Amino acid sequence: MLFDSGIVDTISTALPLWLAVLILFVSYVGSIYVIAPGVVAGYLFGDRRYTATWLGIIITAYALFVAVKPLTAIPRPAADPPLAPEMLPVVLVPLYELGVNFDTGSFPSGHVLATTVFWGLIALDLEVSSFRRRLLAGIAVVILVGFSRVALAVHYIGDVIGGFLLGIGVLAIAVFVRRHAEQPATAVLALAILPAVASIALGRVIDGSALLLAIGAAYVANSRVDEEWRPTLSLSR
Repeated sequence: MLFDSGIVDTISTALPLWLAVLILFVSYVGSIYVIAPGVVAGYLFGDRRYTATWLGIIITAYALFVAVKPLTAIPRPAADPPLAPEMLPVVLVPLYELGVNFDTGSFPSGHVLATTVFWGLIALDLEVSSFRRRLLAGIAVVILVGFSRVALAVHYIGDVIGGFLLGIGVLAIAVFVRRHAEQPATAVLALAILPAVASIALGRVIDGSALLLAIGAAYVANSRVDEEWRPTLSLSR
């Protein structure tokens, strides 16, 4: 069931065209094209004592799924997506190609993993509304992104669940590290090094190299953060 192409095909073929187009846009909420600017905005305009660690945590999330995909080597679902380029206006074709066409393995869903980590950080660190409302909003976004990836026939249900669990794991480890490290921004960034190097060893040379460059850039960006700050997170924030 978790890796059943038939279930994926049933969901994708049941979608009317208008809903499939809407779901394509929803899936972008979990893409690097949305999450990366969100992390940068948080870093620039948020409480940098917390958001300085976002760079390292998000890079770790991306490095993890880049390394895990070649290890599992699960092929994408053998199901037809609910959309095709010829069904769309010309201006939407690039969005379709970037959101649906992948030649990497299926497990885990990188969109869901990154969305779980990013919205988990929003729930923990931003002082907007209450923690419960931020958490509920984050859960809703993760569910929508996860459904969109299955509905677009690019992931199995198991990929979505795996991405969510790995995201929770990354978030839990990173929050623990930044609570106890003397230099939290640097410490959480160091978590990304091993999976980034592993991804190169596993054949994802371009992705792994880009991740190592991102780690270096984030280290430079975080060099001005107070090295003696020791954060203490609370659900009452």
